[in-house]
Amino acid sequence: AMSVQSRLNYGNPPSALSEMSVQSPFSTESPQGDINVLNQSNILTPITDDAHEHRSALTKEVERIKPTFLGQSDTESQSATRYSKMGDHQNVTSHQDTGYNKSRMVGQVSTGSYSTQRIPVSLNVKKPKFRKTSLKQSKASYLLNYIHDVVAVDARWLVFVREKCVQIKFDLHLIKTIEKAMRCVTLTPDNCLAFISGSDDGDGDGNGVICIYAQDGQHIKDITTPFTNLSGIACNSDGELVVSDTYTKTISHINYQTGEKLHTTSDTELFDWPHYIAVSNNNNVIVSDMGRDCITVVSRQGKKLLQYGTIGSEEGQLHSPHGVCSDGEHIIVADYWNHRVSLISSDGNFLQHLLTRGDGLAGPMAVTIGHQGNLLVGDMNGHLFEVDYK
Repeated sequence: AMSVQSRLNYGNPPSALSEMSVQSPFSTESPQGDINVLNQSNILTPITDDAHEHRSALTKEVERIKPTFLGQSDTESQSATRYSKMGDHQNVTSHQDTGYNKSRMVGQVSTGSYSTQRIPVSLNVKKPKFRKTSLKQSKASYLLNYIHDVVAVDARWLVFVREKCVQIKFDLHLIKTIEKAMRCVTLTPDNCLAFISGSDDGDGDGNGVICIYAQDGQHIKDITTPFTNLSGIACNSDGELVVSDTYTKTISHINYQTGEKLHTTSDTELFDWPHYIAVSNNNNVIVSDMGRDCITVVSRQGKKLLQYGTIGSEEGQLHSPHGVCSDGEHIIVADYWNHRVSLISSDGNFLQHLLTRGDGLAGPMAVTIGHQGNLLVGDMNGHLFEVDYK
């Protein structure tokens, strides 16, 4: 997402995930109360009245014409036009699984240096509804269909990180393509996009460069870091860029203006393969660890606060977790090899699966909260899901 300074304010019981600022920050009202790990946010959201003139011109041009979405039939195009209108119950699918209002029990959850088995908690959760849209690019190569990351500038303006390029879309109509391999994307304090650069040979592997682009896809600058294999990126409430490096197995904070490395986790045993990241409103960092098949939350200083998940396919387990985000009350994780997206409470309890293979989901990679409060999910087959789960 990219372009407005918004602030998220959440209130919940204290927990390790409390006060969480998200990779793609969107304003959401929540009941007032005590703070939890996902709460207390000062989030930078990218939508300002004085957005870049070039983007405004592009938007007006798209509004002027009647968009026909590339590679879609008229029916698909009409469905895409209704993409952000969840009030229309046509083409809205209910999750097929049952038992969402039953008690749930999580697997092993490690808080700090302690491992505990969570007891069942009575949960009143809503059956998710979702809309699925195909953004497939190629029939010849499935890799080109990957949606590695997505960020919402507003309800209609989305940025997608694909296998070998970045696509900027308005109402899912292609506005701009950046012909460069990237890995992940986040918003910056000055309403721009910060990408983790892929390798020079275009295979999508990371390097140590953070690429800054304007909302309209114009390149602004590059930030060269001392790292060699950056993977995930987020921006915290202090305007710092937060990155994960899979080679050093660390999380680092980078000064957005100068590129200076401000802090790096010193405990090399914290992570095995830190992949995607999100940042809480109190600057705790949520990390998907693909090597250990878990989610780990650490403080700004690098102290381990919570760990969720072990390898497997049962509730409370993960298999190669990818994208993570938060809505201020929960953690949401893309469980890649289990072909599902899971909702986790701020204190590490499994709540429910928001999407599964039965919903047509395959290898979810990207998760973010949209401006209307719905969850956006991108998978390996080039499908974009919009999920109403609250």
